[in-house]
Amino acid sequence: MTSSPLLRSAAAAVFVVAVGACGGDGDEPPPVTVPGATGAITDRVEVKEFRFEPENTTIRSGDTVTWVFVDDAAHSVAPKDPSSELRASEELQGGATYEFKFTKAGTVEYRCGIHNYMTGTVVVTP
Repeated sequence: MTSSPLLRSAAAAVFVVAVGACGGDGDEPPPVTVPGATGAITDRVEVKEFRFEPENTTIRSGDTVTWVFVDDAAHSVAPKDPSSELRASEELQGGATYEFKFTKAGTVEYRCGIHNYMTGTVVVTP
C-alpha cells in the first residue's frame, strides 16, 4: 500500500515529536513541525529571554497554540488588535502555559501585555 505525501509528513512529524520527547535530557519536546509545509507549522511558542520563540508561527484553522512561559519574569499574550479572535492571557511566568484555539483564517499579531516590544504573529491557514 502506498501512502500519500501528507500521510508521510504527518508520520514524520509524529516521529520527530516522539524522538524529542524521549531524549532523556529533561527538556521539553520540540514544537510539532510538518515537513514540506509552506512555512513552519508549529503549535508551541516559548516565552523566554523576553521574546516569543518562534516569533512567527503558522497553524491550520482549528489548531491550538500553546505558549510556554519559561522566564521567571511575568509576561502575557495580548492581541495587538482588540477585535482579533485571540483573547489575552493573564500575567504568567516560569512553568505556566496559555492555550488558545484559532478558528478563523488570517494573520493575528500579538504582544506581551507587559513588555510591548515583545511581539509575535500567528498565521492561521484554512
